Amino acid sequence: MPTTTDVAIVGAGPTGLVAACELLRHGIAVRLIDARPEPSAHSKALLLWPRSMDVLDRLGIARAAAGKAIPLRRFSYYSSKRPVAHIDFDAGTFPQCLPQRSTEEVLTELLHELGGTVERGRRLVELDQRPEGVRLVTRDADGETRTMTAGWVIGADGAHSTVRDLLGIEFAGATYPNTFMLVDAFATARRRGAGGDLLARDIAHYYQSPGGVLVVVPLPDGRSRFFVNAPTGQPRASLELLQDVVEQRGPGGVDLADPEWISTFEVHHRLVTRMRGGRCFLAGDAAHIHSPAGGQGLNTGLQDAHNLAWKLAAVITGRAGPVLLDTYHRERHAVARQVVRDTDIQTRAWLVSAPWKVRVRDVLLRAADATGVLTRRYAPVMAGRRITYPPMLRPPGRRARPHGGVGAAFPAGLPAAGQTRDGYRLVTVGSGALAGRARAAAAEWPGLVTHHALDQARVPSLPCAKDGYYLVRPDGYVADHGHPEDLDSVHALLAAFHPARAAVPTPTSEEHAMTTATATDPDAGAAGHDGPWKELGAELEVDTRDARSWVERIPRGESRPFHTHHRPWLTIVVSGGTAQVSDAEGAEPEDVELVTGTVKFNPLPAGGSVRHALRNTGDTDLVLVAVELGAAGDAR
Repeated sequence: MPTTTDVAIVGAGPTGLVAACELLRHGIAVRLIDARPEPSAHSKALLLWPRSMDVLDRLGIARAAAGKAIPLRRFSYYSSKRPVAHIDFDAGTFPQCLPQRSTEEVLTELLHELGGTVERGRRLVELDQRPEGVRLVTRDADGETRTMTAGWVIGADGAHSTVRDLLGIEFAGATYPNTFMLVDAFATARRRGAGGDLLARDIAHYYQSPGGVLVVVPLPDGRSRFFVNAPTGQPRASLELLQDVVEQRGPGGVDLADPEWISTFEVHHRLVTRMRGGRCFLAGDAAHIHSPAGGQGLNTGLQDAHNLAWKLAAVITGRAGPVLLDTYHRERHAVARQVVRDTDIQTRAWLVSAPWKVRVRDVLLRAADATGVLTRRYAPVMAGRRITYPPMLRPPGRRARPHGGVGAAFPAGLPAAGQTRDGYRLVTVGSGALAGRARAAAAEWPGLVTHHALDQARVPSLPCAKDGYYLVRPDGYVADHGHPEDLDSVHALLAAFHPARAAVPTPTSEEHAMTTATATDPDAGAAGHDGPWKELGAELEVDTRDARSWVERIPRGESRPFHTHHRPWLTIVVSGGTAQVSDAEGAEPEDVELVTGTVKFNPLPAGGSVRHALRNTGDTDLVLVAVELGAAGDAR
């Protein structure tokens, strides 16, 4: 095996496998290692929600996964065996029940088709980050150590992550005081009609009672998963014990037999404080763990992996600047935090025993059921259809308006959603003139952006009814939305995250006036003067006569030195916070707030320059992209 690679992935569960497949699909060299000598034989996580099926569809394996799964059409909820609520799923929200081992089988087959392999029995023991890459030391089962170097590392090695421990990243949270048990077994009625809907093959059941919870989920092989909190004083699961619990908490009259898996375990709710440490990233259970309520764990990990992999591939291949990777924590940590919070609420609701709390819970469930709120509102949340990332940028001068789908997944099933997988799609709805302008804008980003025109009458599910555009990312999420007058902001967003591929758009009249005023300056062009990037010790991402761009990362509590701007420039806030700005004359520092996603134009005083310094006074690192405007007007 090679001793160097673009990306080393630690952990070959579903999260690591998705990351490896997506990277390999982009031509990235990957080493995938796992401490286990063999894949797990147990069913483990069960549900694949629609947003995760979208991820598998982009990998070309959704149909193979669905062929091994069974769809669930309803979740039914009970209190002391009496129905209190239900959630019905439609074609856009239903989950597929597919044991984790089967999900891993489908992904592993794709991995092999893409030329990848899993190096099993390789336990990570050392990790050393260096400017040029990461050195990893692994130990085999026979005690032999091996060393490799990777440009980047993904820790997908589960709840007891070695990558997380070696990075020293805090895993904050707690363990529920209850012990939990499960059995995967066949269930049969003792008599005709016994068990009611419990034996239905498309319904999951949640039986809540003062004695605890019983969750029943049908499995593709004809068995069902029975999940309970353990009765007091019962430290170890057995088929006999679980049979008694099912009889007490469920409808009764059902016998369990031929168990495939019986397990006793604890449930935790924990979340890392950060999902990135230098060149290393955490994903899946290595970054967040929570109750199995709602079946979200595996799905959150798959979506972590997909979010990160396309960004890493873009950076490694030179299609994007490293600043794109700073969006991973910002986007996925917020999603994980919400999942941990929601599943904690569900789990605590399962386990309430005080009579007044039971009454309150049941009243709320019945009210939500009677109004249809659970099906109408909560089903899309579980399906992953309500995931919304913060805006990548907030272009200057844009009027306040509803987000128009920015940060959300572009509606599934529309023509642009699955066409070009490796670049951005600039989708327009409306006039031919808008489509023509968008087509020209996309042409300025060859190999990165393609244009797609849609007919508004045929796409009623779009988030905005007006004529406009949607810039759709490679992972299917909307990076920007606007109307005909906003189209220029597409260039600002792409230039911020893909500076090496930046085209120079036609300047506005204001920009033209500023650049022509300096066109005869002998210092025009990067080679002619020492710009602020040199004083800051930064490297240029873009270096042309018309524009120069660099990234400024300012850790919390640190400052960047005084530096002088001889040209007007844009400041793009990728990761914001608070700061103090000082000028060279020694006046009192000015407190400023740098809002993530905003773009600020900084003009120069007449005939002068701007000299200043900035100190990060916030609790998080600042990440800024500066774009200095050159003498573009000289040729006009």
